[in-house]
Amino acid sequence: MLKGIHHVAYVVADLDRTIEMFERVFAMKPDRREVHETWGQEVALYALESGGTLEVITPLHENTPWAEFLRRHGDGIHHIGYAVDDVNATLEQLESKGVRLKDRRAQLSGVGWTVASIDPESTNGLWVQLVERDRRE
Repeated sequence: MLKGIHHVAYVVADLDRTIEMFERVFAMKPDRREVHETWGQEVALYALESGGTLEVITPLHENTPWAEFLRRHGDGIHHIGYAVDDVNATLEQLESKGVRLKDRRAQLSGVGWTVASIDPESTNGLWVQLVERDRRE
């Protein structure tokens, strides 16, 4: 079912400071940096040699899930996105097993990925995101 790790998403209070840290410590610069008003976030994306992506998110305002995460946990890993062949088919499989879903259908993320999330109550509090893998991967 899960084909591999598509991305790891951090939520941070200071995106510029985090970008500077990744450059200083790991000699990495983001491949993309985007503002997504609709999602209330600014995102820096780093393509990893293994094929995965590091997604670093900061909230644009206080009324976002990202700001709520920061209030509760501080900077840290928000979720891991796992590659699947077909998000909607995987959701149907999971639902048939009694797994609670946060999203009942796939949606397009702010950065252009087809995604859906499982209710963390069904995964021991871990936020699991399903990401439809590109057929080229």
